[in-house]
Amino acid sequence: MVTRVSELHPYPRSWVCITGGEPLLQGDEVEEVVKKLREGKYNLTIETNGSIPKPKWWTRLDSWCVDVKCPSSGMEDNFVDSWFKTRDKDQIKFVVGTEEDLVFVKKVLHDHIEFGIPKIIVSPIIDLSLPLIKGDSTIIKNREFLQKVWEFCMDNNIRWSMQDHKLVFGNRRGV
Repeated sequence: MVTRVSELHPYPRSWVCITGGEPLLQGDEVEEVVKKLREGKYNLTIETNGSIPKPKWWTRLDSWCVDVKCPSSGMEDNFVDSWFKTRDKDQIKFVVGTEEDLVFVKKVLHDHIEFGIPKIIVSPIIDLSLPLIKGDSTIIKNREFLQKVWEFCMDNNIRWSMQDHKLVFGNRRGV
C-alpha cells in the first residue's frame, strides 16, 4: 500500500487519509502503514468511527476525524468517550439524518464539555434514493432538513460539511 501511495503521489508533505470500514480493526497493520508513510514524510489522517479506543500511537498522526454515530444510524452506543480528549487539530464529526440526531449532538457536546470540545463537524444526510425532479417532494424534504441543520450549525458555532461524493455520485459504493 505504501508503495502504491508513493507511485500515485510522490511529493513530500502530501496528505493521506486512511478510511473505509473501520481502519483500527486492522491494528498492527495500520500502525505499520502509519510508520512507513511517516518515514515518507506524508501528512496522515485516519477517519474512525470511534468504537475502538485510541491506539498507543495515536499522536503520530497529523489529525484524526472521529465519526460519532447518531441515533438514526442505530449504532449510537458504540462510541468510546476517550475520543473526546483530543488535540485542537482533530475533529469530531456527527452525520445527522433526523431532528432527533440534532438533539443527540447537542446532548453529547453538553455531556463532554469538560474535556474541552475539539473541532466539531455536522454532516447532513440527504435522501438520494428517489429521482430529483422539479417539484419533487424529495427536493423539498431535503431542502427543509438541510435548512434545519444549517441553522443548528450556525446557532451552535459548529462547522457544516456536506457529503459531496453523494451529491455527485449518489449512493454508489466505492467512490
